[in-house]
Amino acid sequence: MEEGEGTIRIRPVTWYDLWVMHRYRGQVQYFDNSLALTRGYSLRRAFFGSLSPSRVSYTALCRSRQDNQFLIGQVNYCLNEHSARLGFVLPERSLESPVLGALLEDLAWQAADRGALHLLAEVDERSRAVDPLRWAGFTIYAWQKLFKLNGASLTGECPEDCWQPLSPVQKFAVRSLYQTLAPPLVQGAESLNGQVMKGLVYCQDGEVMGYAEGHAGPRGIYLTPIIHPNVAHLDRVLLSLLRSLAPSGRRPVYLGVRSYQSWVQPALEALGAQPGPQQALMIKHMVQTQRVGLQSVRSAALERAQPIMAGPKAEPIQTDGGPLPG
Repeated sequence: MEEGEGTIRIRPVTWYDLWVMHRYRGQVQYFDNSLALTRGYSLRRAFFGSLSPSRVSYTALCRSRQDNQFLIGQVNYCLNEHSARLGFVLPERSLESPVLGALLEDLAWQAADRGALHLLAEVDERSRAVDPLRWAGFTIYAWQKLFKLNGASLTGECPEDCWQPLSPVQKFAVRSLYQTLAPPLVQGAESLNGQVMKGLVYCQDGEVMGYAEGHAGPRGIYLTPIIHPNVAHLDRVLLSLLRSLAPSGRRPVYLGVRSYQSWVQPALEALGAQPGPQQALMIKHMVQTQRVGLQSVRSAALERAQPIMAGPKAEPIQTDGGPLPG
């Protein structure tokens, strides 16, 4: 967005913005748990991510001429997935800036240009960011609660190696489990179709009853497990999962438990997990779906077969465009 009478200018970050990004490095408002809890803000990644050939990251700078304030935001997108994720906005005080909406809109356009159909954001329900996101077109599609476990304190008996790497033949079973447990709103926002799955599965009596895919980084491990309510001894099963993900116990493990997976919370509390804030999961739709009835499709086909008027005489044509034999 260029300045025109204009008080707002939005552009990709470049090398001479490094001082701004460094200045606000301690004032980051995150909207992506996997980024915040595993890696955190990295000046190098925020700058060079937009130069990646895979084009999975875009960082933009917005400047308000009215108060000479800088705002920086980032959006991340994995190729072939349906949704992109809002990474962060800085500085935090920019949540009250009148130009924040313009920056969020630009990030949404950039994500859509890369193939995303939706833009997702995770935010504390008490955060000041909820209202600006609503004003920018985001709506809540689910709730979740964060739990933290210290890897070194994971003690107790549990079955060994009950979680195994996902095999190609189990992908259909995992998608079926997800469709059974997740509400339609969640499935529309976080579809497993097209997503590369590289997680762990838990089987009970030969049936897939759990799936977990973790995101690991120097700051910790984050995952959102999918667990069937009929899993027996859930606390032991979760303990086995956590030990397999954090065998050394040096990094904390964070779990995002969705509101529709409420049976997982008591098991985590039994393991000594520390409950964190409840979060609102928000989505901004960048495409508008429209139902097309069968009658509409038939009408369109009939219209293509109608005569084309050429002067005073109609010339009948076939649907492939060629003239009918006389």
